[in-house]
Amino acid sequence: LFAGTLFGLIQLSAMGGRIFWGYVADRYFSKNRWWPLAATNLLAVGAFALLISLDPGSRWWVLAAVMILIGISGGSSWVVLSTLVGDVVGIASISMASATIFFSTNIADVFGPIIFSRVHQEVGNYQTAVGLFTSLAALTTLIFIGMALRWQRRKSLTNPSSG
Repeated sequence: LFAGTLFGLIQLSAMGGRIFWGYVADRYFSKNRWWPLAATNLLAVGAFALLISLDPGSRWWVLAAVMILIGISGGSSWVVLSTLVGDVVGIASISMASATIFFSTNIADVFGPIIFSRVHQEVGNYQTAVGLFTSLAALTTLIFIGMALRWQRRKSLTNPSSG
């Protein structure tokens, strides 16, 4: 029951996070949405790092705070990703590109827990298994930052007056 409540807390905070990140991406990063995507990913890495560091006897509210952080970061990031798809592929291909993103994330939703369970069995330690997945998220964050810098550079080369 408690685990289900925490999962619900992730989903609830993700709803608000999607509105927040959608506003931030449109209002402040409409020319380069890679930055808020990198930010949501970085926050998710931080949330999982906190989760790894928790002791088994941690207070319930600390765990709840980490779940909220997961919701407003990783649980919310797809709203920025979906918008970014439109920025990258253009309006003529947005439906197919969005469908590809949702198809890929649904596959990850199904196979992620299976892969995590297998990794957990192999390493025999929950913190180590989560740490491996967190390392992948950290690598992804670096890739998103690289893409943000590349996008920014590309835009400044095509429009030098935009600075």
